[in-house]
Amino acid sequence: AVDVIFDELTRMGHTNLLVDIGGNMRCGGSPGGGRPWRVGVRNPFKGDENLGTIELTGGNAVATSGNYERFVTIGGKKYAHIIDPRSGMPVEGMAGVTIVATNATEADAMSTACFVMGLDSVSRASLPRVQALFIPDRLPIQIYRSGKGVFVPLPEFEKSVRDVESAGERPGLPDSGRGDQ
Repeated sequence: AVDVIFDELTRMGHTNLLVDIGGNMRCGGSPGGGRPWRVGVRNPFKGDENLGTIELTGGNAVATSGNYERFVTIGGKKYAHIIDPRSGMPVEGMAGVTIVATNATEADAMSTACFVMGLDSVSRASLPRVQALFIPDRLPIQIYRSGKGVFVPLPEFEKSVRDVESAGERPGLPDSGRGDQ
């Protein structure tokens, strides 16, 4: 829906726009002064706090999949709404995955797929044409990103940012999002 609306508004001649449906967003042009669109990346552990911002330009889109808005608690344990098709169980190990891509359909599909696959699995795969942020479901907060430049962390989270390629070097990191760990 985001891509359809974006394409229709662009076809109608609109150049400075940000389409947002449920947090899946796609931008065109600028909010003013040639600046990029800036979108907050929410802290999955504190809903009223951001970890930083993502700068969107040139028709790019952003989508996040996470375990912090839609979940169920059973017997004191939180279960994510995203189900791993390999096990039939809710995904464990990731708190959030944010993807910046050239369109909203790709960003949404990739954020869900990367959330299910888990950080270590994705760190060995390529992430062509997208930038990704991975936040494992544990404290202290760790933010793994592919590429540089799109995500700008707030000063208090700068030391929490690592490259996706270094994910396997962290002890205790889940190697996948499967519920069978």
